[in-house]
Formats: sequence, C-alpha cells, structure tokens
Amino acid sequence: MHRTLILGLAALVAAAHLAGAGRSHTDPARAESARVAVPTFIAIGGGLDDDNDAIYRHLLTRNDTNKIVIVPFASGDAKAAATRTAERFAKRRPGVTCVTLPDALEGPDAAKLAAEWIPHADLVYFTGGDQSRITPRFLDEKGNPNAILRALQDGQLTWATPVGGTSAGCAVLSDPMFTGGGSESALADLPATDGEPEGDTANATPPKSGVRLGKGLGLIPEVIMDSHFLERGRFGRMAAALEVSNRRFGVGVNENRAVRYASGIFRGIGPQAALVVDAKDLARVGLSRRNLRISLLGDHDTLTMPSAAQDALVELRGEPLPRLPITPPDQPKGGAWSKGVMIALLTRLACDPTSTQHAVSDRFEIVVTADETTRFVWRNNDPATLSVAYARLDIIERTPPPE
Repeated sequence: MHRTLILGLAALVAAAHLAGAGRSHTDPARAESARVAVPTFIAIGGGLDDDNDAIYRHLLTRNDTNKIVIVPFASGDAKAAATRTAERFAKRRPGVTCVTLPDALEGPDAAKLAAEWIPHADLVYFTGGDQSRITPRFLDEKGNPNAILRALQDGQLTWATPVGGTSAGCAVLSDPMFTGGGSESALADLPATDGEPEGDTANATPPKSGVRLGKGLGLIPEVIMDSHFLERGRFGRMAAALEVSNRRFGVGVNENRAVRYASGIFRGIGPQAALVVDAKDLARVGLSRRNLRISLLGDHDTLTMPSAAQDALVELRGEPLPRLPITPPDQPKGGAWSKGVMIALLTRLACDPTSTQHAVSDRFEIVVTADETTRFVWRNNDPATLSVAYARLDIIERTPPPE
C-alpha cells in the first residue's frame, strides 16, 4: 500500500517537474511539488541506553518543526512515560518542544486535537509498555484506521513525518502484532503462560493457546515486527506467527539496537541489531517447523523486501569470511529460548560452517546449519560484530520420553 502510494506520488512529481520546466529555480510552488515524501520508521528493540548516539541520531534527523509528538499510551503510567521521554530528547536537542498526543479515549475533542497534531512533526514517537493499549487510540471498533491513524499516514506521505517506536512501540508498527506469550507455548499450541508477566495481555484469564497475535497499526507493511528479540528467545514464537499469518518475514529487533525502514528496505543500526526470520520455504510436520532461514543484521546491513522484479535480498556490509578465525565459544548451557543462545550458536557456526549447532527446550530442539548460500561477516576483528545471511533454522519437536 505504502509503496503504491509513493510510486504514484513520484509520478505526479515527475509530471509537475516537466510542466514547470520554465519556472525559476526559486519558485516555492515548484520546490514544494518536487518533494517526494518517503515514510521512514525507526524501530527499537527496547532497553535504549541514554548514550546510544547512533539511534538518537536516526531519531532526530529532522528539524523542520522543532516539535516531537510523544505517544505514551503503552505505559501503565502514560504521564510519567511522556515526561521521561521528553527529558531524553531535550538532552539531545535543547529547546525542542515535546508534546504528548491527546488521548483519543478521553472524547471527541481530544481525538480531533490528536488528528491535528500528529501529521507534521520532526518525530512521532511511541514509547514502550503493552502494545495492546496503543491500538484502541488508532483503530476503530472494526479494526480499521481511525482519523488519527489516517492523519499520521497522510503526514508521512505529505511531509515524510518520521515515526519511531521502542519495545511495544516497535511491535505495534506491523499488522498483525504480538500481544503476549512465549516461544514454547506458541510452537506447542499450549496456553500462553510462558510470556513476560508485564502488561495486560500476558495475564489474560483464561490464557489463550498458541501464538498470541492481534491487530496492529500496519504502518510497516508485509512483515511482523517484534522487540527484545534474542534477549527473550522470541524467534520460536515468530516462526509460529509467520506460519499462522501467512507472512513471509519477521523482523525481531534486539535491545539497545534498532532498524530503519524506508522504501522497502530494513537497515540495521548497531551491531547484531536484528534477526530476520524468512518463512518462504517453511514446512511443518507435527509441531516441527523446518527450512526457515535466518539472517543476523548488523550496522548498515540491509534486507530489501521482495518486489515484482526480484526476490528478497540480504546484503552484509564488509568482506565475507569463510569462517571466524577465533576459538569458538562454549556450547550454550541455557535452554533454547534463553538470552544469548542464538548469538552463541551463530558464532559457533561461523567458526565452523560445516558443523551443526543445536539447543533444546522442554518440547523442542533448535538446529542451526549453513550451506552454500550462508555468509558470515565481521568488522574490526570483533566477534561481537558478526553478521550472518541465510543460515538455516529447524525447530524440531523432541521425541517424548517413554512413560
């Protein structure tokens, strides 16, 4: 949808350029017509440190209005979340005006004001918390965009208003979006009691079974977004979500890292910024999911979404290496969904691409392997900058022990 609109705008701009060829280069009307707005998003995986200069630079690239609109409703204490966020931005840009978006649930006057405020700003920023608290402010009773969300979309296509979001503010950008649960329950179709205890949806009674998805804002099309991704072992629930939603790509952003999305391209911000899960060849037998492809995007690495002309493309910045010239780390001792397990498996695989790397949970074994399409890159001789393209991931149901 966004890509179609952008191409249409580009055609209109080209026609305006030809029609106005005789005008002065300082003609304001021509200058305005020549501007093509490209919707841009900065999705942060949560846990953003105050000293993460790279992410803040991406958030604060615009200086047209000197206004930042904060959307704090994911938090249980929206006022406190807005205050903390405003203080952070003020340190980076002294004198900036940070305004809290009026709460549409407070009535039609607030909703009308929110629709007026949100389209044109240097940044619209969604804070963390529970993403299910965000959507009632932007979707109507039928799950369609309300006037506020439509105003934001119009602002992006008119002024290229940037949108940023952290944690819940990252997850809500896609449609569908996650609403709770963990990898084990999502894959095993069990009650979703293995999610984080925070938020309203994680404590639903009775708990729902399987992967927990709801209606998101759909600002980033064709993918499912997630946050705290490798820190909370969420690649299992992403595999289940891609299967049931018929989406091909999941983009899981890691803590204190981000991805930038514009014109169909995701770009990593920071080392090991995001894990991309590609379900193009996903095959399911029982509870097993096989033939997934995973790519670990680092700083400036890109995922270009598929188009009519070509399939998706992962490009890693740097010279590919046949293997990492280091002593491989120890086999991770944590369960399959534990923090650091996937990074350890990918690092071990990079040290020996002919090996088979695995970890287990109560119900599943995850297996990571490489083939002729898999690529590895690192930078400045630092294993913490490892990037990986097209490793294979199989999630295999474990044979239950005899009674």
